[in-house]
Amino acid sequence: MEDLSLGVAAMMLTIVSDSEAPEKARMLINQVTQEEPGLPIKQVIIDIVITIITYRLTTLSRKEINVMLGTKLEETRVYKEAREDERNAIALNMLKDNLPVEQISWLTGLTIEQVQQLQSQAEQT
Repeated sequence: MEDLSLGVAAMMLTIVSDSEAPEKARMLINQVTQEEPGLPIKQVIIDIVITIITYRLTTLSRKEINVMLGTKLEETRVYKEAREDERNAIALNMLKDNLPVEQISWLTGLTIEQVQQLQSQAEQT
């Protein structure tokens, strides 16, 4: 995989065996990190690699994947989006229970404006 373009090498992770995937993923992340320090798409490729490994090795925990790849899953876009979705769902439930917007903001970490936007969306549906 070392001789392939970064994008193709990332996609190859979907077809290598489960036993080979972690080592290939580590190699690719190291290659991206070392050889392409200024590449704008660097974080995107790392996100893709981590996402592929996460979906392939479903029995591993977040911490195990972090240790295995030498990365932080929490820094990936998919993880951040999942957390945001979770906060939004919690805020919507609180809005349904008629909690004050300020309290929802404080409890979820969303801004007051974000909670108000969710409130408007919920009222439209």
